[in-house]
Amino acid sequence: MSDRQPPPAIVAYVGNGSLVDPGGRIRVEHVDGGFTAEYAAYADCVVLEEPGGGRRALEAIDELAVPTILYDRTADPGVAAEAARVGVTEYVTEGSLEDDTLVFDGAMK
Repeated sequence: MSDRQPPPAIVAYVGNGSLVDPGGRIRVEHVDGGFTAEYAAYADCVVLEEPGGGRRALEAIDELAVPTILYDRTADPGVAAEAARVGVTEYVTEGSLEDDTLVFDGAMK
């Protein structure tokens, strides 16, 4: 039996916050919104934050087959509608997280 860990998942992150995983399960690539499509091409997932350029970046990658999470701190119904229109995989608001967080501190529940 091998003690080798699987390689970390690559997450392209567009936003103003901090997305980290101290457990080493993911490798976060902090990406400027203008380069999201280039990074999304090899990422396992894309996490986009609004405000923080997430909507613009989401529109740039709507043709790519990569899972996307739009984290909307504003909980704006207009942002939700736009995200649905361009095919976001998951739309998350701060209120829907309850006590959870998107900052990897051991769990992204």
